[in-house]
Amino acid sequence: MNDLISRQAAIDALKRKQDDGKGDLSRFYNTIIQHDIEAIMQLPPIQPKRGRWEMRIDERFVECSECGLMTTRNELKGIAVFGKNEPNFCPNCGAKMEVTT
Repeated sequence: MNDLISRQAAIDALKRKQDDGKGDLSRFYNTIIQHDIEAIMQLPPIQPKRGRWEMRIDERFVECSECGLMTTRNELKGIAVFGKNEPNFCPNCGAKMEVTT
């Protein structure tokens, strides 16, 4: 679910789209790309969500502490990774779940 890229990776990808700037159309596209780069640089940093699975109703249901998604543990087992009982992220809000022992 982690489809976020770094600010620098986005800027580098845009810079690769720029060319030598010869010709009116080329300068026009380069100007747009430069505006996009400046907009990316002004974005605030994203703080990743962190949550935990909270047991509910005889431990058959779990609830995400971030978004309140309530589901059965069996439904979560279908998307769990590496044989864990619950996935390490919420399928609804994408919050990374704390490891509890």
